[in-house]
Amino acid sequence: TPLLLWTGKADETVNPDQTIKYYLALRRLNKKCIMLVYPKEDHYLMNPANQIDLTNRMQQWFAYYLKNDLSPAWITDGTK
Repeated sequence: TPLLLWTGKADETVNPDQTIKYYLALRRLNKKCIMLVYPKEDHYLMNPANQIDLTNRMQQWFAYYLKNDLSPAWITDGTK
């Protein structure tokens, strides 16, 4: 099952390093996963632009894997 992970870089509830370690472990096992890191965000995304970005990416993620919509290039090409 493909996995989309996200974390706030300033998260004090769940250390972002834990998410990074989980992501790296999945990659070593050749699992389909993508991790999004939002700088200056805590456990909850408070910046409206980041909230919209995450919502759009989640919708695109489900469309890609459940509806075979291959248009979101960030899933295959990555982000920055």
